Amino acid sequence: MTKDELLTCCPTVLAFSFKDKLWLECAVTGITNINWAQEPFDGLALPPEQKDLIMAIAEARVAVKPDKEFDDIIEGKGQGVITVL
Repeated sequence: MTKDELLTCCPTVLAFSFKDKLWLECAVTGITNINWAQEPFDGLALPPEQKDLIMAIAEARVAVKPDKEFDDIIEGKGQGVITVL
């Protein structure tokens, strides 16, 4: 985020407390850039056979074109694969 972009940000955000069941105004401090992992899959602690299977399922799913034109109300969200590891 550039300094000019930072100037347009609000110093507080609203957050809902499920414990207290009310909205709170929270101060935003220490904003920093996120350091994304370049290859998070490599750090996945699973046996190589399971990682190979997961990668094969993901690659096969990406290769398939959806049958329907309607995806979801949120574009690109629908028709995914959910896997329990």
